Amino acid sequence: MRRIALLVLALTVANSTGAQSPDSNTSRIIEEWTAFTSALQQAGTQILEQSSTRDDIDAAEANLYLVQQLSAAIAQEFDEYRIDTPLLRVGATTIHKWGLDSSEAKYQGAAIESSGLYRLSGTLGSAQITSIQSVMSADTFKSYASIDQTQLQTNASGEFELVIGLSKPEDWQGPFLQLQPTSNRLLIREYFGDWPNEAPSTFLLERLDTAHPPPPMTMEKSAELMQAIAKRFERRAPFWNGWVQNSRSQLKNQLRLLVGNQQGLSNNAYGDGWFDIADDEALLIELEPPKAQMWSFQLGNYWWESIEYITGFGSINSFQAHTDSDGMIRLVIAKQDPGILNWLDTGGHNEGSVMYRFQNTTSSPTPTATLVKLDELTALLPADTALATAQDREQARTKRRQHIQRRWAP
Repeated sequence: MRRIALLVLALTVANSTGAQSPDSNTSRIIEEWTAFTSALQQAGTQILEQSSTRDDIDAAEANLYLVQQLSAAIAQEFDEYRIDTPLLRVGATTIHKWGLDSSEAKYQGAAIESSGLYRLSGTLGSAQITSIQSVMSADTFKSYASIDQTQLQTNASGEFELVIGLSKPEDWQGPFLQLQPTSNRLLIREYFGDWPNEAPSTFLLERLDTAHPPPPMTMEKSAELMQAIAKRFERRAPFWNGWVQNSRSQLKNQLRLLVGNQQGLSNNAYGDGWFDIADDEALLIELEPPKAQMWSFQLGNYWWESIEYITGFGSINSFQAHTDSDGMIRLVIAKQDPGILNWLDTGGHNEGSVMYRFQNTTSSPTPTATLVKLDELTALLPADTALATAQDREQARTKRRQHIQRRWAP
């Protein structure tokens, strides 16, 4: 009897303090999970219904694109939740692709508070360009001030310290990156040109002012995070769909220079286009070399993800390409290997996006694009056009793979 009385007393105390019974907790958890998955299903279905994929390969990539976007949404939401401990994370590797991620870049980012004071330190690698930038990444994306490797005041060993905040501390005389009130993310881009001979930097991000850890998790906060993940997925998954549809309808086998860039670095020139070729066709791109530190062209699929550039040739840059004896650059977009060194491999796609970047450039020549039959291509190329054998391709793949393993190594 004494044991029964003690059990009744314990249950009475638990109920009086607001504790939930196991059954009621389980019901609530299931209800929140159902609401979360239903929101994902509704958002994903809407995106798929609005798509107009033509080829089987684009359809095969559709659901995988949504899964990657969900993965990225989860990572970013938890990143922002633990904003007390900012951690640089590598983005856009073989996963988390979106916005036609650059094949030449290593992206690293961390959620920050605009009111916070931070120190970024490390040792510079040998990338062609290293840029550190504050951005706003919420319902929309906006880039703010940036600082590059020439402004970091490195010592003889390549080590540096950079302070980041709304205002520069009075006792700090070194390099400083100013945040804006709406800055909520730090973005680091390293662009590589000579892949076999370039290595990434090492970075350490620290918060210098006081930041309190989040309180213990509650059912209310858990539900709030789940809702935020679903809303972020709903926003980010279709983010570039309008851009893709515009390029697809207006730039078929054409290229254009983008004006009023609000996404990338201010001293870069960007251009885009859309290839649409049959199995026996090629798109010949011709341009004068820009007066740039480096340039690159790359292909993307219907979902604006980069086409394979590690074991494939979905990209080419100024260190990898051959310039013809007349001073012109000629690139060939084709589904089949044309035997030309400057091949952009569509990775099995008959249509997709084209993006070019002229970095630290003082000129922006507009490339021309000509649709030709593969068997007519040779007649349009100079006699000294650089060719590539199967052995050449295999050696190039090895160099690409080895560089990427260094670029993304932990």
